[in-house]
Amino acid sequence: MAQSAEKSREAQVDPAILANVAETRWAKAKCLRVRLSSGHEESYFLKHYNFNKDQPPVEELCRMMARLHSRSVSPNGIWEVFFSRGLRHVLNLRDQRATPDPDPDAMLPELFDRVIPRLLRPLETGGRKIKPCLVHGGLWYGNVSVDDDTGRPIIYDPSGFWGHHEYELGNWRSSRNKLTNYMSTYYKYMEPSKPVEDFDGRNLLYSLRFHTNACTHFPDEEQRVNMIKDDVRELLRRYPPGCLPAVDAGNQQPSVPPNLAQSEIASHG
Repeated sequence: MAQSAEKSREAQVDPAILANVAETRWAKAKCLRVRLSSGHEESYFLKHYNFNKDQPPVEELCRMMARLHSRSVSPNGIWEVFFSRGLRHVLNLRDQRATPDPDPDAMLPELFDRVIPRLLRPLETGGRKIKPCLVHGGLWYGNVSVDDDTGRPIIYDPSGFWGHHEYELGNWRSSRNKLTNYMSTYYKYMEPSKPVEDFDGRNLLYSLRFHTNACTHFPDEEQRVNMIKDDVRELLRRYPPGCLPAVDAGNQQPSVPPNLAQSEIASHG
């Protein structure tokens, strides 16, 4: 991997930080600074690993990820707000790059107004809290391998940020990413958040975020667009009007900024 150090720090968490937090075998690299003929300096991360294309051992990979998610120290903030903004951002990117498609757009007001609050707000109401932790942000079989020298998993290409630990598994839901069978093992080390009965719905919502992100790279690929539509339709089916859970008396909801209130987040355009 070669990337400007400044741009890398703006875009994602330094892999070395993730490695120190989790004490795992993340792909750490030395920094090489190069002075160009123009006089400017650029930084590159250089590291060589001998790894193969085998899928990593289930137990070790899941233990590694759970260690990262449980040991990191988090900042503050509201997960519902952060997730909504991130999803809205990738939807905007997809719209900028693709042929207009009114079908998913027509479903988005209900997704933002009803489904996201229904699934994410209970995580931080009714006396419940979540602890935002460092997540890889895009783990799939394409960026986890096996170190030929040790036989252990090696993980690279993070897009790290502070988030809900379950978010990581949104990218494991789709069978094409070849990590679906790792999910149950992961939860031996890191339990689902409460309310547990909402776990599968949250996982589907997080999967939608990854499908949407993939669609920004292949904006007019019909199969990927259909995955977004299918995810949203299923979420709207599972959580129809009137499904918002009651808030216990004496337990206030998180203060959602006005620009993410019902009417404001209804349209992502």
